[in-house]
Amino acid sequence: MKVLALVAAVFLAGPILGIAVLFGIGGGAGAATAVALCSTSGPVRGLSPVQARNARSIVASAQQTTITAGQLGSAQSRAELIALMTAQTESTLHNYSNPSVPGSDQVPNDGPPPSGGDHDSVGLFQQRASWGPLTARMNPIAATRLFVSRLLHVPAWQTTPPAVAAQAVQNSAYPDRYAQAQSAATAWLQQIDSSPAADRCGSDDLPASAVGDIPPGSIPRGYQIPATATDAERRAVTFALAQLGKPYIFGAVGPSTYDCSGLTMAAWAAAGVTLPHFTVAQYGVGTAVAAPSLLSPGDLVFIPGSDGSLVPPNPRHVGMYIGEGYVIEAPQTGDVVKIVPLDQFKPIVGMRHLD
Repeated sequence: MKVLALVAAVFLAGPILGIAVLFGIGGGAGAATAVALCSTSGPVRGLSPVQARNARSIVASAQQTTITAGQLGSAQSRAELIALMTAQTESTLHNYSNPSVPGSDQVPNDGPPPSGGDHDSVGLFQQRASWGPLTARMNPIAATRLFVSRLLHVPAWQTTPPAVAAQAVQNSAYPDRYAQAQSAATAWLQQIDSSPAADRCGSDDLPASAVGDIPPGSIPRGYQIPATATDAERRAVTFALAQLGKPYIFGAVGPSTYDCSGLTMAAWAAAGVTLPHFTVAQYGVGTAVAAPSLLSPGDLVFIPGSDGSLVPPNPRHVGMYIGEGYVIEAPQTGDVVKIVPLDQFKPIVGMRHLD
C-alpha cells in the first residue's frame, strides 16, 4: 500500500509544488526503475519543527532507496524505522555541523551539537569522513541514502532486531542506545506514513514571497541576500541580480543576453563553480534539496517549462533561488531576466544544492 501511495503522490501531482528527484541505479537485467522522491511536510507530535522536517526527509529517502533496490512492503517500513531510530540516537534528529570539521558550518545545517563534535562526525547519522563527501553526509536525503544502502547489505537485517541492525551499520561504541529510541521512532513513523501531507509532497512547506507580481528587471522592495548565504552563494546571487533586465536568447550565456541555464551557469562561474550548459545537464549536478523550506540562496530550481513534463520528471527550465521566497530566471523569448515569487515558479520537479 505504501508503494501505491508514493506512486499516487507522484502521478496525481497536478499542481503539486513538491519534489520529484530521481535516484537511479545501474542498468542491466533486473535493474529497478528510478523512483521519485516525495518528501512530506508538516508537524509530528513529540518533535520540534526542525526535527519533524528531518524525520520526514529520512522517511522519504528511505522509501526511495528501498523501493529502488526492490525492497518493498515490510522491508521498506523496517528500513524507515531503523533509519529514524538511528538518527534520533546519533543526533536527536538534528543535522549537526561539527566545529572540528572545516566547512561543515558553511552548508545547510541545524548548528553544532550542544556538547561539541565527535571526531569528524557530522549530520543526522553522525557519519565520519569514510562515509562520503561532507556535502552528502550533511544532506538529510543523501545521508539517509548512505545509511540505508549499507543497511541493505547487513545479513538478515529484516529479521534482526532493529537496534542490532542499526549497530551493524553504525559500529557504535554504545550499542545499547539504539533500542531506547525504537518506541518513539515507531510512533513518529506512524504519524508520517499516515499524514495527509503525503499527498502534497511538501507543497505546504513552500516558502512564500512577501509581494505579488514584480516588474520585470526590478528587485522586490526590501529584498536582501540572506545573511545565511555562503560566500560562494552570495557571489552567484549577486552576479545573477546584476543581469536583471537583459534579454532572453536561446543558447546565450552572456554577457548581454542569456537563456535560463546560461544565466545559472554564468552566475555560478562568478562564484568559481563550473556548471554544464542546458537545463537537463544541470539537473544532474550537486545534491538534492529535501524540501522547499531547505532551499539556500543559489540553489537551482527546475520546472518542466513549455516542453518538459512533471511525470516522468523532465525539467526543461531552470531558475536560481535567491532567498526570501524568490527565484531569478531568464524565462523565454521576448522576455528578460527577472525575479518571480517561488510560489509562482511551478510545478517544481527538482531542486539541487551546489557545493
